[in-house]
Amino acid sequence: MTQEKWTAVDRYFTDMLVPPDPLLEAVLQASSAAGLPPHNVSPNQGKLLMLLALIHKARTILEIGTLGGHRRAGQALDTLPQLAAEGCAPFDLIFIDADKPSNPDYLAWALKLSCRGSLIIADNVVRDGAVIEANSRDPKVQGVRRFSEMLGSEPRVEATAIQTVGSKGYDGFAIALVTSE
Repeated sequence: MTQEKWTAVDRYFTDMLVPPDPLLEAVLQASSAAGLPPHNVSPNQGKLLMLLALIHKARTILEIGTLGGHRRAGQALDTLPQLAAEGCAPFDLIFIDADKPSNPDYLAWALKLSCRGSLIIADNVVRDGAVIEANSRDPKVQGVRRFSEMLGSEPRVEATAIQTVGSKGYDGFAIALVTSE
């Protein structure tokens, strides 16, 4: 992935999940006008730091992935309604790492199974930079894009996404704090 694409992916997630903050912009402009060296983090990294500062210790964890919901075997979209019916919620931490085309459905369930203060994390949201390709025919990319759009327009959460570099190349995760019921 090129620096240009890396920057475009950061811009995509910042535009989608980190609304402008007039006070922060004013502080950054004043800092620059005063000749201070830039020492700020990117908007999405700053939002991650804010969300981490707001997190309470998670006691109940739901993992939506290969093990299924709440450590149950089966398809996540089958086990999530069962968890709701059994009254297992709310969960303090929900980790989504499953089939990407279903990420919007997993987010809808995560919101149903969470409460104020819950943390929702989704893995593999950068898709090697393809997340910025609106016309992609890849269902995984479209699932992540719909997930990101839902997250960005959801009034009950504050969210950001962070790109990572690792052994598999470029990827990243989204993190959202549920701020209201």
